[in-house]
Amino acid sequence: MPALLRNSAKRSAWILGAAATLLSAGCAQILGIEGLSGQSGDGGPTPGDGGGPFDAGPIDAPIDSGLNLSCAEDELSEGVGVFEFDTTAAGNEFSATCGGGDSPDQMLRWRAPVTDYYVFDTFASEYDTVLALFDECGGNELSCSNNIGQTVQSELVRKFEQGQEALILLDGAVGDSGTATLNIERVTCPDADLEGQTFPVQLSTVGFGDDFAGACGGAGHEDRGYNWVAPADGLYYFRATSETFTPVLSVVDGGRCSDLELGCNAAQTGRFGAEVVRFVRAGQPVSVLVDGRDGAGLFDLDIGLQDGPSCPEEPLPDDDTLEIALNERSLAPSCSFARHGNNFGEETEAPDRTFSFAVPSIQPPAGGGCEVTITANLPFVLYALEGSDCGGAEVDCRFSDTDPNGDHVATVGFTMQTEETEFVVVVAGHPNNFNNADLLFSAELGCFAVAQQPESKPE
Repeated sequence: MPALLRNSAKRSAWILGAAATLLSAGCAQILGIEGLSGQSGDGGPTPGDGGGPFDAGPIDAPIDSGLNLSCAEDELSEGVGVFEFDTTAAGNEFSATCGGGDSPDQMLRWRAPVTDYYVFDTFASEYDTVLALFDECGGNELSCSNNIGQTVQSELVRKFEQGQEALILLDGAVGDSGTATLNIERVTCPDADLEGQTFPVQLSTVGFGDDFAGACGGAGHEDRGYNWVAPADGLYYFRATSETFTPVLSVVDGGRCSDLELGCNAAQTGRFGAEVVRFVRAGQPVSVLVDGRDGAGLFDLDIGLQDGPSCPEEPLPDDDTLEIALNERSLAPSCSFARHGNNFGEETEAPDRTFSFAVPSIQPPAGGGCEVTITANLPFVLYALEGSDCGGAEVDCRFSDTDPNGDHVATVGFTMQTEETEFVVVVAGHPNNFNNADLLFSAELGCFAVAQQPESKPE
């Protein structure tokens, strides 16, 4: 689920019962973090200023990139704002990968006023729009959008350096044209950027307000959001520890606090910390949100490559007689602790085992689903992630129950789609188990289809 933003408007989409997105509201964007050197000209704080927000001034000249922008039909006079264009009489000169090949269009030249993440959208336009960003004429398409959620409007989020220029294509879907509204604004939450920083780093949530609350808690306590971009493909851990409060940490897929939450975790204690682990691709922007279960204060944030087995380790076996043991921990669930105290109060990690699982497709009007049932000799945690690479959003997380035979059982369900969908199923140790190394489990898989009954005609 996404983080819930205070005073925000909801824009929801559901994927197997998991909410996809909410619109943001919040805090002023600062490129840089408190206690670290500010970046020249980027609106970042200087050492000792407490991280207070301020904007860079207007830029006098673009970055001399040598790019060809001569195909632009107009140039935006301001870097942010609301702009209107009538494309009815425009030519059909351009197209994008997500649509617009048969519609009148407008190519615009744009320049970033400060280093920041920017939102480009066409909400309030009078027709079905297509929106795209290009680095130059005949160059690379940076991103493309055609329909957001259930709307016919478009939206893009991307980071630009101060003075960097780009081309904005306003196009239409399937020959559509009319009055287009182009909105450009800076992202307001997260309010700091950790790209290129060395970890761990000490930060604070004090004085930054209560702007969001994730699925793992944090409502009513001050919080802080940070942008980060992976330097290389890898399975990364995101961990927050504190001596003054008990952290809650969320990782969001994208440059805004309101984007899709990949996962969250609440710490058992501040010393043990909260941790989320996800596969992130090189150049992929994520937002790291740090909140508190019981207050605010200084915390240490660490981001790095996760050691341990590959993720997922193997396909999920459909054999209820096969006894499987846990391995060294790869991931971390939202409904349990990633790190916890053992019977002696020492920090320990719950081991896990990760499996790939494909849900077959089904065509309408029929419907159907699949269930994965895990049976074990000890209590455990069962959860699932979207996708095949351990980088997707968590769609279910639950503790096992005890059945009449004394076995520990949990089931997760998946809805069939029109195309085959892939998931990662994770079995993890329970924080109350004295020795999770003794946990053995088996898996049973089942899929079913339900044919739609024909409507009965009145006699």
